[in-house]
Amino acid sequence: MYELILDSKISGNDPSQPIHKADAGYILITTIKSDGTAVDISTATVKTYRFEKPDGTTADVSAEFNTDGTDGKLKYASLIGTYDQNSDWYIQTLLTIGGKVQYSEKKQFTVFRNLDAPT
Repeated sequence: MYELILDSKISGNDPSQPIHKADAGYILITTIKSDGTAVDISTATVKTYRFEKPDGTTADVSAEFNTDGTDGKLKYASLIGTYDQNSDWYIQTLLTIGGKVQYSEKKQFTVFRNLDAPT
């Protein structure tokens, strides 16, 4: 099982800025490592992020190489509706390399709630 590092939640911005429910356009960047060293995943034919939402449901999204995969980095730009629940989420990477599906460990992150609109 690979180690999963959440490098940045927002590409090009302050990585400490939190994700809020309904946010779109966040570029989530991760690094796949083994024994502390980035794994060359450039031959991966399938690259997937699996999210587990606070209610226990899961959703798969296609990830892409952040560069060419030799640095172990993947990314995903969130769409409207990706972060549809606030609270603690989990992310896990699924890669198909050489016909074999390989998983990373799962990592937790938080999606924060927004204030309700005035009535």
